[in-house]
Amino acid sequence: MAAPTSGTFLYLYRNDEIHKVYVGIGDSPSRVWEAHNPEAMELLSHPATKVFITSAPFPDRASAERAESAAICAAAAAEVDVIFDERRAKALSNLTNIAKVSASKHLTRAVFQSNGVLKYDDLDRTVIVTLHMGEIDDVGDGTSRPALHGGRGAEVFHQRATRWWGLGAADQRRRRAGRLHGELPRDVERLVAVQKGTYRVLGAWTLTDEQWRRDGASWMFVTDAPIAEWRGQQFDWCGASHSGGAMIWSRDIRALF
Repeated sequence: MAAPTSGTFLYLYRNDEIHKVYVGIGDSPSRVWEAHNPEAMELLSHPATKVFITSAPFPDRASAERAESAAICAAAAAEVDVIFDERRAKALSNLTNIAKVSASKHLTRAVFQSNGVLKYDDLDRTVIVTLHMGEIDDVGDGTSRPALHGGRGAEVFHQRATRWWGLGAADQRRRRAGRLHGELPRDVERLVAVQKGTYRVLGAWTLTDEQWRRDGASWMFVTDAPIAEWRGQQFDWCGASHSGGAMIWSRDIRALF
């Protein structure tokens, strides 16, 4: 069967000797050999340049542009000099940061990262929840927990961090203390969500006075406001045991159990 000759193709001029690459898309394979900007034509004519093209067209131009964007960013990350089509500068500027060719609206960090380390030993009145990044199909009530990645909105991370927890024992302890002292104690003030395995902080929030409430068959934390400066930091467990469950209390709260 003959390969399709119509659609949107992605193609590359790649020269490993001079560390340059041109990434382009075209509606036909013949676009590869047509006129480009002078820098691209010079690269094409270089004897060490190799030309690559997708073996089949993308189903639509938007898909090809996403692939183009990803290829540009990957080349830039490899410290290759990336050439782009000046006639498509405006379109590319919407897809890729062509000033630095290092970012793209179609590529996002899998997990947001920032400088700093959040240490377990520095926390008090805090609960830490460990989140699996993949989708969890069933949480016992017919719903699913959505997968987590950098392209998700903050509300998705918040939902995964706050919901579907077993807080029955903690609530009973709190209510026993409330009967003893005449009011419910305010012993948990912060919620921190960390990524399973890498322990990157996915989000952190202060809790309201209510702290948590029943949510169907499970429980949910009730948050007040995000702690923006903690998001993206590396979490250091400081040697504390945390392999026994996905919800870990700070040392001062552990002492209450």
